[in-house]
Amino acid sequence: MLVLGLLVLGLPIGLYLVSRQTRVETPAEVYQTNVSFSPASATLPPDRTFTITANPGTASLAFAKVVFNFDKTYYKLESEITITNSMPTVVRKTSRADANASGRAEIVVAVPPGTPLPTGSFALANFTLGLVNDANPASSNLTFAPEVMQMIGPNSEVYPISTTNASLLRPTASPTPISTPTPSPTGIPIPTPTLGPELLQNTGFEFNLTGWEEPATANTQVSVVSGNDKALYVANIPDNPDAVIRKTQWINIRPGTSYYFGAAVKVKQAVGEGIKVLAEEYNGDTRISGQTLTYTNTLVFEPKSGYLTTAANATRIAISLFAYDGSEAWFDDFYLFEANTSLNLVTNPGFQLDTTLPIAGWEEPTWADIPEYVSVADITAANATGTKGMKVTASAYNGEKVRKTQWINVSPNSRYQFAGSAKVVRRNGLGVRVLAEEYNGSTYITGHYLDFANASAFETKSDTFITAANTTRVAFSVMTYDYSIGYYDNLSLKIW
Repeated sequence: MLVLGLLVLGLPIGLYLVSRQTRVETPAEVYQTNVSFSPASATLPPDRTFTITANPGTASLAFAKVVFNFDKTYYKLESEITITNSMPTVVRKTSRADANASGRAEIVVAVPPGTPLPTGSFALANFTLGLVNDANPASSNLTFAPEVMQMIGPNSEVYPISTTNASLLRPTASPTPISTPTPSPTGIPIPTPTLGPELLQNTGFEFNLTGWEEPATANTQVSVVSGNDKALYVANIPDNPDAVIRKTQWINIRPGTSYYFGAAVKVKQAVGEGIKVLAEEYNGDTRISGQTLTYTNTLVFEPKSGYLTTAANATRIAISLFAYDGSEAWFDDFYLFEANTSLNLVTNPGFQLDTTLPIAGWEEPTWADIPEYVSVADITAANATGTKGMKVTASAYNGEKVRKTQWINVSPNSRYQFAGSAKVVRRNGLGVRVLAEEYNGSTYITGHYLDFANASAFETKSDTFITAANTTRVAFSVMTYDYSIGYYDNLSLKIW
């Protein structure tokens, strides 16, 4: 009613900080995610370590928000909350001190582009719980708050949530320690991007508009509604003479460096150019270039992210939220990190993990996994950087080409470098190539390739490309055509 009242009074622009609503409509066919504590019950003392586990079944998660409560009169966190590598981007996390003061903790995490999405049952976070000054409480519970939690899939699907709380028991005899299971090794190392510290302040608008003072437009109205979770509500009235409403943070950065940014937005109404989040690089006050995230989802807060690699003369980045031409939306969970561009997104790039078929990380297509077509070969004599490589043979009768592929999630409108080394034993037709092909889901968009011809030694090549606005993943492949034979090694795909 507050928003409606202000609009009726004829204010040209409304900008409001409001409690974020998370009860949303969901599609008819969705995957339910169960969130639970492990162990499911524990006796305190002594201090106990709990794991928050998520299980989306056969689906995968790209974004998660978890909130849990405990009785602060008797219990306290004895450690900071630790986020696992399953969803390594920490958008927001309650500190130990704040959790103990309120009896409530929140974590908001995401998976960076180019990183495999978690599926099945996996550990999300860990923390240690203890008693307040050796208190002797009655039995209690660790409880989730599903009404404000979110689980989002890779295509912005909102998954229904079921929760399993944990029982906190008082000792009746000498406490018996509860062992924590040791996770089994997964076999293939999964690359996880290394991110620097959060560069933005007040990313979830918990401190009103602190840090978001620019531009200080005179016709902007701010209203604060108290609550545990807040979001910034922006309403751009159609007769606004400026046509756009914007709030910005300026961050000093390093030139020639890749930055990872994003936000979660729920759209009420998109008109004209709609609702966007921008990351723009500047040299002083001169704009160089930028990346744009466009939002359309009206059912749920939609998390999106992207990469921006700064130019050699860039000095700062402007992170901005925009509402154009009568559009309205809620903004939350902003982040900006310096990303590690040395990370290779290709799994088992030098074929050192195994000598058997299928080759670890290179499982597709399965029909090629016979020694006549594909094998791991000893290349010590030919290539001093490694002892193994993949030999791929295209026989005259096997459909003219043999390929091995990895599917890698990437960000749209982002620069990547792909590279590889190859030695040509026999070249015919299109010969021996390394490919990086862009897809939107299963729909092909465009491709990039490296062509090899050197028969005397391993030849190393690389190239860069910028993904299309609708690209979601890359098929990274080695391919031998038309009766050719090639050896492949040292393959890579990196943020650039």
